[in-house]
This record gives sequence, structure tokens and C-alpha cells, in this order.
Amino acid sequence: MVKDGITIAGAEGVYCCKFSLDDDYFVALYLNAEMDNGTSRHVSTNEVRGQGYTAGGKQLSTPRVVMDGNCFVWDFDDVVWQASTITADSALIYNRSKSKSLSIFSFPQTVSKNGAWRLYMPAPTSSDGVVRFYF
Repeated sequence: MVKDGITIAGAEGVYCCKFSLDDDYFVALYLNAEMDNGTSRHVSTNEVRGQGYTAGGKQLSTPRVVMDGNCFVWDFDDVVWQASTITADSALIYNRSKSKSLSIFSFPQTVSKNGAWRLYMPAPTSSDGVVRFYF
């Protein structure tokens, strides 16, 4: 079971200024994973395997910071695995530069069969953004 949200490592990385917008952020896909806010780094257990997917996932765009009330949201572009055969139900965003996790989120099981598998990033709002920090 995946418990959505910012990880402890991610919160410390951002609030203590250890993470930078210039770091390399990746997203890895999972199926039936066990992750929560204590997941401190990229894990390979239950990471998906299949045509078109490389272990460790894909690099994300440079995050854009969006303000929404008393929340700032890191927004990333959607990610597509072309010509892939993948089944996934959760994802881990992590800072590869610092070897630390940032955020975990789940979604309905999604399948591609030798086609495009797209991870849609939610709207960058205080209620929906995948990486949200309140002040």
C-alpha cells in the first residue's frame, strides 16, 4: 500500500535548503508497492519492469514553483514512456542528485501494451499538486 504525500527526506531537503531546483529529479513507477513518508530514497522493490521502461524511471522537467494561498507547489511536466508495456499504480519522485526521495503518489492501475504510457501530473494547486509545501 502506498501512502501519498511528501516524504520526510523530501520535506527536510526542501525546508533545510538541501534540495535545489537545479538538481536532477526522476520519477519511478511501481506496482503493488509498500511506500510511505518514511521511504527515504529510490527503491527497486516492486518497481515496474517491461518494454520501454528503464530501472530508476525517467528524468523530470525542472520543477516550476507555483504559489497557491499559503502553499507552494513544485510542478513538473507530464512524463511519457513511448512504445512501452507497463502496468503501474504508484510513483516515487526522487532527487537523484542527493539520493533522497521527495514525494510518493498513487493512481488507478494503468496499463500500456506496446504503446504510450503517460503519467499525468496533477494541477499545481494546494489541494491537488503532487509536491506541496505549506507555510
